Amino acid sequence: MTSAVVESPHGIGDALRGAIGLGGVLAFTVGLLVLLWPGRSAMVVTAIVAVYLVVAGLGYVVAALGSRARSGWGRVGHLLLGVLYVLAGGFALSDLSAATASLATLLGLVVGVVWVVEGVVALTTLPMMTGSKAWTAVFAVLSIVAGVLALLSPVWAVATLWWLVGVVLVVLGVVQIGRALAWRVEPRPVRTTFGPPAPFPRR
Repeated sequence: MTSAVVESPHGIGDALRGAIGLGGVLAFTVGLLVLLWPGRSAMVVTAIVAVYLVVAGLGYVVAALGSRARSGWGRVGHLLLGVLYVLAGGFALSDLSAATASLATLLGLVVGVVWVVEGVVALTTLPMMTGSKAWTAVFAVLSIVAGVLALLSPVWAVATLWWLVGVVLVVLGVVQIGRALAWRVEPRPVRTTFGPPAPFPRR
């Protein structure tokens, strides 16, 4: 004899829908905070980085002092690295405003250098291009100009990128929330099993 067993359409589908919705709400919230309070949100990111440096530094120190498997120079190197991490993280936590400005300047300089190098590399590929020389040339010029501007004003470059991050997070959050609200779990097919039918529950 056979009996039909209908598998529940819920379970994993509901969990996935909840995860998508929660991710969308978080992305939208963080993006909104970035757009409304860019300075404070940047300080929060700096604080997270600083705490990470302190925790990682303490981990290096403990590993250097507690491990006897490494050589003497290896232990000294890990100990120095841990001390540097802790000092950098402690300095950042002691003055978050200055640390945020320093981090923004450093990131802006890195972004500027990357854009300039990318533009120069794109120019070197012009001879081997066949149908996209114009697009490559335009991209190279824009990349170099943007990189030079970022090097001249790194904080402005990071502020612009930070604003774009906020816009992207808000848009992605709205899309994810829309996906979660429109989620429909399709019923699974009936699975046929062999054996006597399950008895009806008694009332």
